Amino acid sequence: MAALFARTATSVLLVVLVSGCLPGSDETYVSADEATGVSLPVSFTYRPTAVPAISEEDRITLVNARNELISRCMRKKGFTFRIAKAEAGPSNGGPSDSDVAYRSRYGYDERPWQAQHGSRSASRGKSVVGHSPKYLLALEGPPGSQKRIDGVWGGLSKEAPTKGCLAEADRKLYGDVIEWASLDLTVLNIENLMLNGVPVDSRYVEALRRWRSCMSGRGMRFKNPYEAREKADSKESTRAETLAIATADAICNGEAGLTVTAKTVAAEITSELARKNKHAIARHKALQESALTKIRTGQIPS
Repeated sequence: MAALFARTATSVLLVVLVSGCLPGSDETYVSADEATGVSLPVSFTYRPTAVPAISEEDRITLVNARNELISRCMRKKGFTFRIAKAEAGPSNGGPSDSDVAYRSRYGYDERPWQAQHGSRSASRGKSVVGHSPKYLLALEGPPGSQKRIDGVWGGLSKEAPTKGCLAEADRKLYGDVIEWASLDLTVLNIENLMLNGVPVDSRYVEALRRWRSCMSGRGMRFKNPYEAREKADSKESTRAETLAIATADAICNGEAGLTVTAKTVAAEITSELARKNKHAIARHKALQESALTKIRTGQIPS
């Protein structure tokens, strides 16, 4: 796992699972803005030290090995599973939310930064939308063969395949597919709960209030950075207006300590969750390292 807490997507809609107060559900998703009336900085990134993780290069090795196993399995069943091979490199990078010089020149467009820094990330899977029932049967196994894994702390749940090429690939890499799915989900839910917890923390709420006040003092009334970027990226905004909003956002982010506060709170939440689940996290990393050994010794194609 590279960065547990990745950057928001291009649309800047930070999607989190409402957890803690609601039972876990595969379909219960809302944006942080909708859930709490506040949102994180648009390019918020947090790399936790409390959750031991393999390197980005090793993660990409596992992604490629899994895709190769799936591809070989599908070929044996008469189907083609194609996905571009991931390459090692900086993952999901981007300029700081308080980088005034960058925002004043490029606004919220992160492509120039990514082109300069060679930022890219490994693809984790392949969309199966539009494939035939027989293809899906080969890939995911027959209906009813999936095992529901309930997320810890009322977090995200998932259906883990126990048959089909997805399950076969995970079994060769990690052994018990249910154990792996459960551990992987536990680590993922640390991310979900962090993303849900930061926006409602009193320190972040106060930092956001300072950000709003700063923006208002510049004649810009937005509830949060998400709303500011929506306006900046809208078709109605001129280039000058877009740059003005992005620049003000960066200035106010720095003055309010918005990203700094978010990372402080994220670190505390993550540390507590990691402490409570240290055995699961350690086992998750151990299975990844075991899979890497199989790849490096030629037991599994990469």
